[in-house]
Formats: sequence, C-alpha cells, structure tokens
Amino acid sequence: MGDRAAMMTRRCSYDLMDYRRRQRIQVELASADMVAETERLGLYDADPAEVKAALRAARRKAED
Repeated sequence: MGDRAAMMTRRCSYDLMDYRRRQRIQVELASADMVAETERLGLYDADPAEVKAALRAARRKAED
C-alpha cells in the first residue's frame, strides 16, 4: 500500500472513530434526558403492578 493510500485509510479510520464517539455522546445525552424526564414525572415512583395493568389496557384498546 502506498503512502497516500495508507494516509487515506488512516484518515477514514479517524473519521469513523470520531463519528462513533459523537454518536455515543448523543446516545448518552438522550438517555440522560429520558431518565431526567421520567424522574421529573415521578414515573419511577409508580407501582409496577399498576403500570403493567395500564400497559395491558392500552394494548387491548389499541387492538380494538
């Protein structure tokens, strides 16, 4: 592989690593936002049995 080809390969590799890093940061920020919103709404305080029943009812309603 020539110097130019090797340089291009390294550049593409750096670009890919940078893209993955940026994507990972965006995912982490989105996840933190979802957790904060859930905490703000008090959804972590809900009774799991009530949540399960509500989901079941919503699914049945969607099927109708």
